[in-house]
Amino acid sequence: MRIAAILAGVAVLVALVAWIVVPRVVRTQIEEHGAALLGRGLHVEQVAFSPLTLTLELRGLVLDAAADDTERSPQARVERVAVNLSLRSLFAGLPVVEALELDAPTLRLARTGPGRYDVDDLVARFTAPAPPGAAPARFALYNLRVQGGRLDFDDRPEGRRHTLDMIEAGLPFVSNVPEQVELHVEPSLSLRLDGSALRLAGRTRPFAADRESTLKLELPALSLDGLWPYLPRSLPLRGQGGVLSGSVDLRFAQPPGRPAQLVLSGDVRLSSIALRRPDGEPLVAWKTLAVVADEVRPLEQLAALRSVTLESAVLNLRRDRAGRLELAAFSAPAQEPAGPAWRWSLGGAEVRTSTLRWDDASVQPAAALEARELSLQIGRLASTEPARTAPVSARLVLAAPVDRGAVLGRLKLDGQAGLAAAALGVEFDALELAAGAPYLRTVLAETPSGRLNGRAELAWAAGEPGRLALTLPHAALEDLRWGRQRLAALTLGGVSADLVGRRLVVDTLTLDRPQLDLSRDAAGRWNLLAMLKPAAPAPAPAPAPTSGAGPAWQAALKALSVTDGSLHLADAATPAPVGFGLQALTLKAGELQWPAGKRPASLELSLNLVPDHAPGTPAAPPGRLQAQGTLVLQPLAWRGRVSLARLPLQVAEPYWRERLPVLVRRAELGWRGDTEFRLLDAGPALSLRGNAMLADLRVLARDDDDEAGDELLAWQSLRVESLAASMAPGEPTRLATGPVRLSRFFSRLVVTPQGRLNLQDVRGGDSPPPAAAASAPAAAPSAPLELDIAGIEFVDGRVDFRDRFIQPNYSASLSELNGRLGRLRSGTREMATLEITGRAADTAALEVRGALNPTADPLALDIAAKASGLELAPLSPYAGKYAGYAIERGKLGMDVAYRVDADGRLEARNRIVLNQLAFGDPVDSPVATQLPVRLALALLADRNGVIDVDLPISGSINDPEFSVFGLVLKVIGNLLVKAVTSPFALLSGGGGDETGAVEFLPGTATLAPSAETALDRIAQALKDRPALQTTVAGAADAQAEHDAIQAAALEERLRSEQARERARSRGVGPGAAAPAPEERERTLRRLYADTRLPDKPRSLIGLAKDIPPAEMETRLKAAVTVDADLARDLALRRGVAVREALVARGLPAERLFLAAPRLDAAEGQAGWTPKVELSLEMP
Repeated sequence: MRIAAILAGVAVLVALVAWIVVPRVVRTQIEEHGAALLGRGLHVEQVAFSPLTLTLELRGLVLDAAADDTERSPQARVERVAVNLSLRSLFAGLPVVEALELDAPTLRLARTGPGRYDVDDLVARFTAPAPPGAAPARFALYNLRVQGGRLDFDDRPEGRRHTLDMIEAGLPFVSNVPEQVELHVEPSLSLRLDGSALRLAGRTRPFAADRESTLKLELPALSLDGLWPYLPRSLPLRGQGGVLSGSVDLRFAQPPGRPAQLVLSGDVRLSSIALRRPDGEPLVAWKTLAVVADEVRPLEQLAALRSVTLESAVLNLRRDRAGRLELAAFSAPAQEPAGPAWRWSLGGAEVRTSTLRWDDASVQPAAALEARELSLQIGRLASTEPARTAPVSARLVLAAPVDRGAVLGRLKLDGQAGLAAAALGVEFDALELAAGAPYLRTVLAETPSGRLNGRAELAWAAGEPGRLALTLPHAALEDLRWGRQRLAALTLGGVSADLVGRRLVVDTLTLDRPQLDLSRDAAGRWNLLAMLKPAAPAPAPAPAPTSGAGPAWQAALKALSVTDGSLHLADAATPAPVGFGLQALTLKAGELQWPAGKRPASLELSLNLVPDHAPGTPAAPPGRLQAQGTLVLQPLAWRGRVSLARLPLQVAEPYWRERLPVLVRRAELGWRGDTEFRLLDAGPALSLRGNAMLADLRVLARDDDDEAGDELLAWQSLRVESLAASMAPGEPTRLATGPVRLSRFFSRLVVTPQGRLNLQDVRGGDSPPPAAAASAPAAAPSAPLELDIAGIEFVDGRVDFRDRFIQPNYSASLSELNGRLGRLRSGTREMATLEITGRAADTAALEVRGALNPTADPLALDIAAKASGLELAPLSPYAGKYAGYAIERGKLGMDVAYRVDADGRLEARNRIVLNQLAFGDPVDSPVATQLPVRLALALLADRNGVIDVDLPISGSINDPEFSVFGLVLKVIGNLLVKAVTSPFALLSGGGGDETGAVEFLPGTATLAPSAETALDRIAQALKDRPALQTTVAGAADAQAEHDAIQAAALEERLRSEQARERARSRGVGPGAAAPAPEERERTLRRLYADTRLPDKPRSLIGLAKDIPPAEMETRLKAAVTVDADLARDLALRRGVAVREALVARGLPAERLFLAAPRLDAAEGQAGWTPKVELSLEMP
């Protein structure tokens, strides 16, 4: 007992000493050794020790601030520290603490600069390396508890302060004693960061071999707003706001010799956060991002996520001018993975009521779009199940961010998608083309507008060769507007595109009410091309693709439809502006293929063609075109039925104006029948069969300024029934028709002021054709034309003639032309009958009858034409210019006949009848003929004033120099020349004595026996032509008629002597009958005896000898002196004799004039006979 008492006393004494000494020693050790250890002042306000409980309590434990700290507040302070030691420490050889309590610990921490803190000196002391080979100190700690802790953080460079308060921590046990490391420790921690609570609980064996630990972190609502400034400034993003909440379970273990294991699970929610660009512009923000993880093993690259939910997110995506996506700049460069890829699974993902904004500066103007009300749902996916697909659905509203009310469309996506396959469908509702306007402007100068509706489906499968197919069950582009172009709707149905096999199939393509406005300016620029942006310079040609590049694209359109379309064309690049419209355009086409194949496609087309008209002028009726048939694109071929009604051909006239020398002001084409066209290698082949009509034709000539001139050709209608025509390379062109009817036709022939016929200009004038190039091959001879026309009927035609070369101008017409041409065939000389009637110059009746075949070689012709009663007064300008006299009156009748034989021999009859032609005053014309026109007409006219001339001509039309007109002119010229050289030939109609001479017996003034007949004929002809005057010129030649004159003088003396004798004997006066021969000889002897002759034979006594009568005559004749006076007297007597003979035959003496006698008339003329010459003159 004593020992026990002693021991108890010792114990009490020790306890008392400890109660007194330990606080002093502890305080001294803390303040001295702590200061030496920390380099700072360390103070304890109060120390208490309970020997009974082995509890050491420190109050007011203070750590001073660093010496250079301008803020003199303590670095740290603990209001109470209680340490409960265990007696086991004495037996275990290591400190064993039963309990450790920290009440209201407070730490002040300041960041003084980048990477520098006000506790750097303390950190440096505690991070000093341990001596080599030093074993860690062993300990055992139970019941660690921290209450009311606080940490004040002063970020001086940033000017920010943060507070960790309400720190509560508990650690039931921790020890590194080998026999205790396998025990589980369940720590706990709760605190508040700047007002946000955080709780942590777990179970761990930190000093066990496998370091097995389990932690549970609970974040009710941790604000991240104060943490963003502490992210590295090199990051391209800046955070704003944000609340982190959730519950995370962490399991960690690292068994010896095996890889460490880290498993995370739980749910994390990041709310009300925004990430901004360095310039402060927002990049992404969301209301809630919730992730629920079943298991995440980051060390094993395995993640199993139950769900990911994003709510009310706003993502702002940008692309710069260079086309770089901004997100690529925010992410680190992609590197080759160092190990195997992550394995992952996702139970589902969802995006709710989010917004995606897109700004693209790579296009001008910059694109700005916004996807509102974005929602997305994705089902289960896993990288370990690549064949698995998950349901996918999405919704969004596309809008313009500048106008919250401008909705640009709605999109809806649904389907299945996976890692190796996908089948997705997208429905777009009222999707405005304006959404893609900036991108369209990269190729379009004007931005179109319109709405897209429909559904598209995408099917994809990985592998080789894989599958990528796009289908559009239905799609429609509505209310398209592009400049002046309009389209009510473009509808696609059954579109399927195999993007791997490169094949496109479209079941239906429908264009509803397209309105196309085409125009081309004077420089040849089309408006549609101007609505496109100029193409960028072509890049260098890429290498030719190899055979592995895939097949060429193929396309097929099963049905094409255009309803109620219209097109307007305005072309200013032609010689004259072109303007017309196509209205009520309807098109239906069957299957079309590309590349074009030989399979025919059905085609139906109908439209109205409406020419433009000037304001204030009536609109022309529309032309109608309808076609139904089949079309082959390669080679191009068409077969079908075509119907044309009043199709205005004049709208296309400017396109062929340079090829035609005329202007087509109006022409309406009609057709109903079958057509066939084929484009062969050798050229096009065409076949037509049906009824045709060309109506309301109006063709104008072109003047020197290439402007519209006189109307050249016109008709009301040209109707061709049962037309069959064909042409093909190497085959003759065939044309066969039924009855042809030409109604109300009109043609105008004009002689221009330059003296050219307008038809010369129509056929290209007289300019020679251009010489062919030396290297050009010779053109192949054109195929012959096989022609078979059943007949042509002419109804109410008219031909006008105007001569503007003559002054004054002349005009005339052929009107009321009616008739018909019978069947005309080529390849034979069978002629078609021709009958035409009409009127010339509205006064003369015209009739043409006969037969012809212009296709025969040579021409087959046998026609006759008659015209009667044509007034000649209108032709006075021609008479004045070419004849030198105006025409006062007169009528013309013609009766012509032409025949061409099979050998080309032409026989023509041209009978011209001029009635009462009367010339007026002379006209001074330098080109007028100098021939006696009036005389010729007077010679040809009968006593009734009628000139009836027949001009037969003949020749061969095979002769290149042959010309019917030339021959007629030559005959008329000969007539005028004959009026000078042989007027009496004209007087007698071309027969009889062409000299107009009356013969006399030589040496006498006695008419020759033939003279009476000639005088009768001349007298009658002159009586029929009272306008003529006649001059009678007696002629004699003393030398040629010397003997005859002497003989005639002797006979005259004989008759005179005999007459005197008779008068004396019987009382008979002169003029008695010629003496009988006996009486003549008696009178001769007496006359010889009474005449003194110088050489008269005499007897010796001087008496005249009796000589024979013949010698007497000879000597008496020789005694007659023939001189000029005698010849003049003879010629005068002859003229008087003729004049008296004509007077006796009834000619007025005032129309007969006696000219001076002509002597030596026989000089230079062999066989001259005595005569009186008559000449004719106009008064």
